[in-house]
Formats: sequence, structure tokens, C-alpha cells
Amino acid sequence: MKSQRHRITDLRTRRRELQRRAATYRASKGTPYPVEVHLLLGQTYLDPASWDALLHSRGPAVALRRARFAPRYDQLLRRLEEAITRYERP
Repeated sequence: MKSQRHRITDLRTRRRELQRRAATYRASKGTPYPVEVHLLLGQTYLDPASWDALLHSRGPAVALRRARFAPRYDQLLRRLEEAITRYERP
């Protein structure tokens, strides 16, 4: 089983990949994001300081925060991926 820090890093990487995927499709087709994709991209945004705090802070409070964050963020990324897939369909 992955550590919480590795899981957070994977979520961060996955978010970047989804963002690039949507941006690439948008650039190639010239169509704006649907509202759902736009809103979900905004909901998945975390500033770099927040990511760093999740990854590098120590202590029981941060461990609890990571444990709560990961499943919620994973679910949000799944919703974003589904929305991007719908956006990419002709």
C-alpha cells in the first residue's frame, strides 16, 4: 500500500495530466470548455503552498488531513475525468 505522501503526489500528477489533456483538446478543436469542465478544473486547483504543506508537514493533524483529503480529491478527479471524456466526444 502506498504511503499517504505518495498518494498525494499521485493525485497532484493526475490533476496536471487531466488539465493538460483538457487544454490540448481545447487548443486542437478551438472549442471552449463546457461549464462542468471549467468548474471542476477550478475545484481541483490547489496552490503550490497547499500541496507542499500536505506533502512535507508532519504530525498527527497533518496525517489526518491527508487521510481525509485523498479520497475526496480522488473522487473530484474522477468527476473531472468523466467530464473531460464527455467534452472530447464529438
